Amino acid sequence: MKVGESVRHLNIKLLAAIVLVCILSACTIDVAIHSERTALERQIIGTHEEIDTNLLMLSSVRAVDKDGNTKVHQISDLKKRAHDARQNQRFNQDDLDELKSHGLIGETLAGDVALLPQSIRADTSLSMLEFAKTLLIEENNDRQIIWQRIIQVNEQINPSDLDVVRKTYAKQMIDKSPPGSWIQDSLGQWSRKP
Repeated sequence: MKVGESVRHLNIKLLAAIVLVCILSACTIDVAIHSERTALERQIIGTHEEIDTNLLMLSSVRAVDKDGNTKVHQISDLKKRAHDARQNQRFNQDDLDELKSHGLIGETLAGDVALLPQSIRADTSLSMLEFAKTLLIEENNDRQIIWQRIIQVNEQINPSDLDVVRKTYAKQMIDKSPPGSWIQDSLGQWSRKP
């Protein structure tokens, strides 16, 4: 059973238990489900996953013509840059996770990763701080390219929807962050993810 399915089953069991308690105690409650993804969120997540799939296919398939010469596949500049950005993200993921666990960086509501304010940031060496700054620049540049690609390949998304794409991406990254990671709340304040 997948994690999403087990969470869904747990939510259904919890909801059934709450309804049973309410029926038995003659109380009423309003139930609002907020975990459903919007069509736009599904589209953005799907495009991000498509970049991963295409990256895997491009790196694993070698085309050879009838004479044994390697064929060159032409891809658009932005598509290539998005694949390179995604590959770079994968390469840097371990370092980003380590910086998150050390309490140096966190996920913003705008979809970027940021250096935590000095008041809450863990003490660290100057070299580690410089490394974090360099890595943040790389990661945020990679994210910008991926957002551009998401907008380019989805007809229903316009360049003016960049804020929506960023916020959806931020939600996805915050959801993927392990408990204890620093994230921005809806007021822009930093807190640890429960």
